[in-house]
Amino acid sequence: MVNRLWYETVMPILWRNPIRKIENQIYHKLGILNIKYNRLNVITLMKVLSILFV
Repeated sequence: MVNRLWYETVMPILWRNPIRKIENQIYHKLGILNIKYNRLNVITLMKVLSILFV
């Protein structure tokens, strides 16, 4: 189910914006430091994980 979610939502966005892969990794690191951005943190975490599993 999770992989399906990645391929249906996250992957098309990443393929449309390949440069954002680096930005997503940076935002993920910032998200770890700033816990208050919880919603953003979940989204960036999914994006980073999807990059790792490609």
